[in-house]
Amino acid sequence: MCVWWRSARRTAALCAVVTALAITACSPSREAGAPVATQAPGLGPPTERPTGATEVGDDPTIAGAADPVASADPSGSNDGAPTVPAEGADPLATESDATPTGDDETSPANANDPFTVAGGTAAPVQAAIPSGTDVLNPAPTLLPTPSTVPLVPPTEQEWQAVDAYLRDRLLDSGDFAFGLAVSIDGQPVHAGSYGDRNSADMVVPPPEPDDTDDTDDSAEPVITMATSTTSTVAPAPLEPVDTDDRFRVASNSKVITGTVVLQLVDSGELELDEPVGDVIGGALGADVGGRPVEDVTVRDLLSHTSGFNVYDNTFFSRGVESCWQAATRGFSEGLAYDPGTTYEYSNMNFCVLGILIEAVTGQPYEQAVYERLLTPLGISGMRLAGTFDPDPAEVVHPSFPGRNYMETLGPAGAWTATPAEVVTILDSLDNTNPGFHPLSDELSVLMRQPVAGIEYTNRLNRWYGLATIAYADQSWGHTGTVENTHAMVMHRPDGMTWSILVSGNYPEDTDDLAGIFQDALDQAGIDAPAPTTSTTTTTSTTTTSTTTTTMPATVATIRPGVPTAVTTTISE
Repeated sequence: MCVWWRSARRTAALCAVVTALAITACSPSREAGAPVATQAPGLGPPTERPTGATEVGDDPTIAGAADPVASADPSGSNDGAPTVPAEGADPLATESDATPTGDDETSPANANDPFTVAGGTAAPVQAAIPSGTDVLNPAPTLLPTPSTVPLVPPTEQEWQAVDAYLRDRLLDSGDFAFGLAVSIDGQPVHAGSYGDRNSADMVVPPPEPDDTDDTDDSAEPVITMATSTTSTVAPAPLEPVDTDDRFRVASNSKVITGTVVLQLVDSGELELDEPVGDVIGGALGADVGGRPVEDVTVRDLLSHTSGFNVYDNTFFSRGVESCWQAATRGFSEGLAYDPGTTYEYSNMNFCVLGILIEAVTGQPYEQAVYERLLTPLGISGMRLAGTFDPDPAEVVHPSFPGRNYMETLGPAGAWTATPAEVVTILDSLDNTNPGFHPLSDELSVLMRQPVAGIEYTNRLNRWYGLATIAYADQSWGHTGTVENTHAMVMHRPDGMTWSILVSGNYPEDTDDLAGIFQDALDQAGIDAPAPTTSTTTTTSTTTTSTTTTTMPATVATIRPGVPTAVTTTISE
């Protein structure tokens, strides 16, 4: 048991689930502009990145990280992982997850299912997607639509009241820091960040070296950041967080990965319902011929209906050292269900999609994301981060010594971003907004639809579309949870999009951030009531922009045989 003492101006917060906080906080002695050694998820030795470049993940050992619609099996074991709330769990879960199922390679329990109620499991469905289904012209099923009554932008005084409520609710509950960003009809209207980037009262030990080797022999060997820090770090001076600081966004990373995959569908380089198991297996060097995994499609992976198990121990209990090794294990072990028949929230799906992006584009994953999505949106500095990989422009998220969930999650949950950047990305998927839209109208709408033939336990309230959690009240977005991280982004039918990113363990369930934000609006007297259910649907014309920005000079790849650092300059 350990106690994290907040600074004198806050109530002391007791954390009985973590025994050490292993983060090397932003070192005040490092010169501005000096390169930082970082570990790209799933890759070899640490590479050098310029300071200011930034990175996230979802972990079943953290509350609220379970399947966004389901809760974890309370009887499972964590195979030696630290006893903390469920991480990486399904973002649609209705209650916090307990520890994940022990043998994740053989047990199909939804430890992290966002669509299953407490104690429930995803119900198998016999019928797959009916042949002849028009996937690009879906039926109008409970899709979000702009409000017919324009939302009046709140005043600065009202936003100050929102911030004050959130400070009291989050920081006084023990969180270290949080950031908020809000847009209306695609236009930024407010941003605020509060708390400490790092806590002066934190004792920050180095990560403990891991001398065990339980990874796949066939996978590419890697060196993790857990072996690179050798001395205890003295408590750093208190540093207030600001709106330019980036947080871990955990499984909100799935929206980023899923959007780039769907761009490849839009361009004709991939098809939603064409099997891609052989492409991924070929990249991994795995023989999938004649096995069910060969028949997995892009749609299956994007919607968590591929048949992969949850693999929580693999991702969160140091079962492997990288996303690449995790994917190799997944393809070697095979599937728990036939593809396209059963919803089971699993980080394996989006780890595998990152490898598919590299196989199809021939580019490192991070470079592909920048060229297709982030640069056109005018975003610079986001990055994939390691578990122990501090950056001066990032908020500290304390992690238990010896863990490596950021390296293993990669495309499934290792990005860092500001709340405003997360809002910008989600807003781009609403083609009624101005500006750059990465996807066609058809695919942007399809992201929010339930998959035909799949039965969700909580279908009347929410479901998982394609890399997106959709709600019957017409809201849509995603959540993400890893150790000391709660992250949520939501687009409402009244045109408001908001994101709250938290360093800390409150609230227990990440999905509760929606209610907390609504309470803040109500307390501030803002006329923006919670959305209600409707069946109207609209689309608009996709537009493009010519905005260019600079991608971090060093980007991550998840492919063995490809340099771990690729220098790419994009003209301003």
